[in-house]
This record gives sequence, structure tokens and C-alpha cells, in this order.
Amino acid sequence: MTSICIMSFIYNRDQIHYKHLLRGFQAHGTKVSDEYRKLIALIRETQTAHLYPHSINSKTLQQIPYPSFNPHINPCSKRFYLSKCPILPYTELIFEFNDNNTKLFDDLNTFKSICKLEWNLRSFYTNCSTNHSCCQFIGPVELLFNDQLISFEQCDNITQNDLDKYNQEWFLCKTSSSSCLNSKLENYLTYIKSSSSLIFKIYISIENNETKLIHLYDTIYNYKYKKIFYLKFLNFDLNDEEILFNYYLEKNHYLIYLTLCLYLFCLVLFVKNFFFILIIIFHILLTYFSCFIIYYYLFHFPITILNYTSLILYLFFILIDSFLWYTCWFINKHRRDDCTIQRIIENLLTQTFLYLIPKNLTAIIVFVITYTNQIIALQCFTVFSFLLVSISFFISFILYPGNRIIFEI
Repeated sequence: MTSICIMSFIYNRDQIHYKHLLRGFQAHGTKVSDEYRKLIALIRETQTAHLYPHSINSKTLQQIPYPSFNPHINPCSKRFYLSKCPILPYTELIFEFNDNNTKLFDDLNTFKSICKLEWNLRSFYTNCSTNHSCCQFIGPVELLFNDQLISFEQCDNITQNDLDKYNQEWFLCKTSSSSCLNSKLENYLTYIKSSSSLIFKIYISIENNETKLIHLYDTIYNYKYKKIFYLKFLNFDLNDEEILFNYYLEKNHYLIYLTLCLYLFCLVLFVKNFFFILIIIFHILLTYFSCFIIYYYLFHFPITILNYTSLILYLFFILIDSFLWYTCWFINKHRRDDCTIQRIIENLLTQTFLYLIPKNLTAIIVFVITYTNQIIALQCFTVFSFLLVSISFFISFILYPGNRIIFEI
């Protein structure tokens, strides 16, 4: 962004009038500009203290990307270690009961359904044999069975007495580690002791099998069982995330190329200024680079989330650019020289922000753009970059079924 600012200063060094930098836009000649000047006058006559209700020294709650985020957890210390198993990369499936009064051992039929779910996941996604302990799959029912879950019919044969016995064993291992005879169950409970009693977890090691990994991602993430429990989070290993990302990137590459070509075509058709197009392309690359840094390194989102945001951001680029330039050149019948960055921002503010977002936020945006008048990079691209990153975050939280937790086992 700094390099773009320097390039813009050099390219427009003869056009920048520094005496107007701290004044409003020098817009005139249209009804839109009249509305804009009225808005600026209203803002200047209004006290701005109410826009900043918190003082500098006030303590505000720190925003977190998702409820279970904990930046102080060391991933290297969270290992699900079993004496007879190597340290494997696991995919974590977190299920939650719909009813707040329902728990793991409250109902026999619910326990049987969880048992059948574990058997289906184990038989399809792992290579476990049926007569010995399996390191590739870890679930609460299997641990209570002492790794003797060998058939689907075994789940139907569970009685109420068996359920009571499992409940006592679970409670004993959860409250007193010295009295627990099931070391695997005791180790498993250490990873869910801080979680709600409505949650149970299943761990699967798919061992970088692309076919099984894609099948799991496409089918299990929206799993619901008769409105009793559902999949709340799905946390992949880093290697699995890379496999998924490469697969969906290759699967959708025609659509990505199509949207990219369509966007470049719109730039050439509407902008017709190759230097301006070059700045926009650099801005796109910097925006995606910043999104990658924010998602992957700062908030530790799965890398597959970029597959969602990339397509929608392309479409957003096309929509915004086409609307603004078409409105400026064809609807209002301006000369091409009048379609400057400040006119585009002016239309964007008066026609969009003023009617769609709160007036306080509109005032802040107007102040930011007013005090950076006639500076292309700061005036247009910085604001657009902030909007794009914000929109991509909104899309990510809405569309992605499970958020990543800094957690390895």
C-alpha cells in the first residue's frame, strides 16, 4: 500500500493542490455534489464527541474471532497421547445436543445412536480392524467399550444396566483420576473437561486420504440426528486443510478464471486507463495477501475458507466498478475527465452509505475521505480494501460451517 501511495504521488504530482487537502471535495455541477456539500456542512456543524463515546484510557472488552478462541494455548502442549499409539494428526468433530436438558447418558436411544454414528465413522473413514484397538479413531462410546466395538449390532444390544455402568465409569474417571481404571477414557476427558456437558467429541485420523477427506467435508459438516444432536464444529488438521484447498481450487478454477477475465474486461471497458488498471490490480493482490495473513496466521481459520471469499470478492469487484463507472459516464452523462476518484467516492457516499449504514459511521467515513482529498491510494483503495476485508469476514463467518480452534491432538 505504501508503494502504491508513492507511485500515485509521483504520477499525480502536478495535479495535487495541497492547500485543499484539509478541505472538502471540490465537487460541483451535479445534484449529487449538492447533497454531498449539505452532508459535509451538517457534519461540520455537529459536535463529534458522540462519535467516540469511550475515552482513550477506558477498558473495553477485547474482540475475539470466535467463542472458543484462546491465543494463550500452545498447540505443541495439546497432544492426545496414548501409550500404544503414535502421535497422529486428527480431525476433531464436536457434537452438541439441541436440548439443554439432554446429556450423554440421559437416554438409552440417544446413546445407541451415538454408538452407531461412531461405528459408521470408524468403518468408513479408518482402516481399523474389528478385533483390536484402533489408534485412528477415538470416541466416547468406543472408549467405554474398552476398544471392543466390533459390530454395528453391538450398539443395538446395549441395555439400561450397561448405560448406568458406563455413566458411573464416566463420572468416576472425570472426578477422580486415581480411581479410574480406564486410562484412555481419563485422557480423553481431559480434553472435554472445560467444555459444556452438552458436548461430546470424536477424533478421526484420515491420514491424508483425499477421497475420504472430501467425502467427510461434503457430508458430515451438516450432520443432524433427529433434532437430538448436531455437528457444531469441524476442525481439520493443517495438512488436511491444504488438501481440501487444493482440491476445491482445482475444481473451481474455470469459474475463477471466468470471473477474473470478466472483471478485467469490465476494467478495460469502463476505465480505459491502463495506469489506473495497474493500480487496481496491485490493490487486488494486496487485498488477497492481507486476507491470507489475517485468516491463516492471525485468526487461524482453515485455509479452505479462502475458496469461499475469493469468488464472492471477484463478483463484488465487478458489481462495484460496473455500477460506479456506468453511473458516472452513462446515467449522469459526465465527461470522462469528470469521472475522477473523488466523484466516484462522492457517488458511493451519497447514494450508498447514506442510505444503508448508520449515519455515525457515514460521518466517520466522510471525515476520513475528506482529510485525504485528491490522494488516490488513500482516498479510494484504502477504503475499498477495508470494505472488502470486512465483507470477506462476514461471508466467512456466515458460510463456513466450522471455525478453526488452535488445537492439535
